Amino acid sequence: MSRAPTSGRSLASAGVYAIAAAGQRALGFLLLPLYTTVLSPAEYGRISLLVAISAAAYVVLAAGFDFAVIRQYFHHEGDPEAQQRFVSSAWIYQMWMAPGLGLLVALPVVLFAPSSDVFRPTEVAVAILAAAVLVVATIVPLSVLRCEQRLKPYLLLSFVAAVSTAGFTIAFVVMFRRGVVGWLEAMLCANTVSLVVAMCAIRWSPRQARDREGVKRALALGLPLVPHALAQWSLQVADRVLLSALVVPAALGVYSLGANLALPALILIQSLNQGFMPTYARFQHDPGATSELRGTITMQIALVAWIGAALALVGPPVVAIVSPPSYGGAEAVIPWITLGYVFLGFYFVPMNGLSLILGRTKFVWVVTACAAAINLAAIWVLVGPYGIVGAAAASAVGYLVQFVAISVYAKRVGVSLSLDWQALLRVCAVAAATYVVGATLLPADGWEGFVLRTLLALASIVVLAVAAGVPVRRLRMSPRTAMRTLRPSR
Repeated sequence: MSRAPTSGRSLASAGVYAIAAAGQRALGFLLLPLYTTVLSPAEYGRISLLVAISAAAYVVLAAGFDFAVIRQYFHHEGDPEAQQRFVSSAWIYQMWMAPGLGLLVALPVVLFAPSSDVFRPTEVAVAILAAAVLVVATIVPLSVLRCEQRLKPYLLLSFVAAVSTAGFTIAFVVMFRRGVVGWLEAMLCANTVSLVVAMCAIRWSPRQARDREGVKRALALGLPLVPHALAQWSLQVADRVLLSALVVPAALGVYSLGANLALPALILIQSLNQGFMPTYARFQHDPGATSELRGTITMQIALVAWIGAALALVGPPVVAIVSPPSYGGAEAVIPWITLGYVFLGFYFVPMNGLSLILGRTKFVWVVTACAAAINLAAIWVLVGPYGIVGAAAASAVGYLVQFVAISVYAKRVGVSLSLDWQALLRVCAVAAATYVVGATLLPADGWEGFVLRTLLALASIVVLAVAAGVPVRRLRMSPRTAMRTLRPSR
């Protein structure tokens, strides 16, 4: 039986998830100079488009199970046998459904979709199939590992995914020079390896009695989240799909590099939320106890604000370090995209209250669909006068609309979270001031800018901690002791 999540354990788990996710991306970032040498900006733009399509397929084939599995798992808290039966049933369901639906979608694409310089049906089909394999390898296994807070298997699975992805990509793209096709082949092979490892890491049995009712309840919670998740996908990567019709492939490649360099902010913010999700789910049986989340929410918002300010500062100087001059201009999009990810981190708080505490997901998609539509409309309007920077700003606008709208909706349906507004306002003010000072006074490119901006971001941690309510005397204590000061008093 899994232990009840606490704020300290959740933050430790979030750190592990961030390290795992960052490790997968770190190899990619380290290899960026190699990839950008082998691939032209136009090829890099095509790859970005295919990755976006694969991400959309992943959202549809996942059927909202990431939230649903966590909530249903804690629904059986105290009954390990029921938890195990649900896990086996949910995973077997996805093993059949995700590849089957993936094939049903990929076949018509190959047979009927038109081909162009940017869109090639066979490549899209491979991207969809790679997404289907990734769904089976990650959704149920990683959700269960997060629920049980089994950090070593989680790290192992993430390590295997990172190493196999980098290895196959180097082999197919760099050594064999297979370009875009090689990139897709590497994705498919790496996802297959991850699936094999996941089958060894998760306790499950294909012969165990089925929990059909549990799977039905998970689907009832998860399926309404599919359009919601597609709207999230639109906010995160559909900008590249629309940009492919508005700008030349080289400009799309430059934008994609900037978006990829802003990606660590998204990884860290999502990992932080994943660490705290079990803490929210724990209160589903007693919505009145959500006031105990006060300190946890303050901690979460403070870390999101710092991550955003730090990555918006450090990201631009990295462009000149990792890429040739032909990718110039990517640095201008990083702060805007990172700001959007900050709004996403704020949005996770009311969304966790809706999905994990109340289990209300039926109309969430309306909110995110409206935000996605506003994002796409803003891209269409802003790209003309402002180019790729306008597209990045439109992304921040979309995330802001989503955060505000979901907060209003959560309040209307009864999500009542106790918030320390004074601490939250101080935290946001400190983070904003840190970015403004660094962006105004420090160099914007090269190693000098990278080092100075990194030092400023690290120095701001102390000020941000004080703004969040950590007494100065506590900053010298261990992280676990200091963390207790953020917990709500009883």
